[in-house]
Amino acid sequence: MVTARLISVETRRLVVRGRFWVMVGVTAALGVFNLLDREALDSLRFSGSFAMAGGLAFQGMAPLVAGVVSAGALAEDRSRGFPALLMSRGLSRRSYLAGKAVAMALAAGAATLVACLMILLAGALLLPGGETAAPHPPGPIPSLFAAQPLLNDLVAIGFLVLATAGLATSGVLVGALVSNEYLAAAVPLAITIALLFLLSGSATLVSPFTYLDLGSEYVTVLPDSLLPVGGVSYWVCFTLAAVVAGALAARWRELQ
Repeated sequence: MVTARLISVETRRLVVRGRFWVMVGVTAALGVFNLLDREALDSLRFSGSFAMAGGLAFQGMAPLVAGVVSAGALAEDRSRGFPALLMSRGLSRRSYLAGKAVAMALAAGAATLVACLMILLAGALLLPGGETAAPHPPGPIPSLFAAQPLLNDLVAIGFLVLATAGLATSGVLVGALVSNEYLAAAVPLAITIALLFLLSGSATLVSPFTYLDLGSEYVTVLPDSLLPVGGVSYWVCFTLAAVVAGALAARWRELQ
């Protein structure tokens, strides 16, 4: 009950902050700009427009959204002595970290979801109706795009929401070690960029960028049979690894 209340209060706090809405607005604006690109405008139709153009905004923005919106929340709490206060009132370290991680993931995922819905709305208002056709259908599931492009758009949005939520939890590990909010907030972007340049060949299977670049990298690296589940599996594993590592780090540091 206490953990659920912590999740509710913390998620609400993260969502109402100005930085949440700034990131939503910037990401949505980039997505709409991609929709209205002069070269793509003639060929785009509402159904399929997100996967073809609007989703491009998230390749670089998702790590930024995760970092700015919530990845630094645990480090921010530590700098204010908030964990010690809660645990002195009976909340266990494990419950606090679990509640904090869930709230961070929910807030970051919500930012991406709102931005995606704004891009879809803009597409409905600005683009002709019908289905977008493409000689080389984009991801995350090209065969689904060819058959039901709007459904493929919704699947892409679901993958991106999971991606942003998962990236935000990387702040749990860093926040458990240091109380510098800005350092923790930079981690999602730093991890994504570092692994993008460091990994090649089959190793790109563990690169976050592979699961953000749904239109190209994702469908190139993963076999067709794994496309419907690859993104979900990756971000679930990423989140669990970040939270478990954060819990171990917190136990070592005693979260003081």
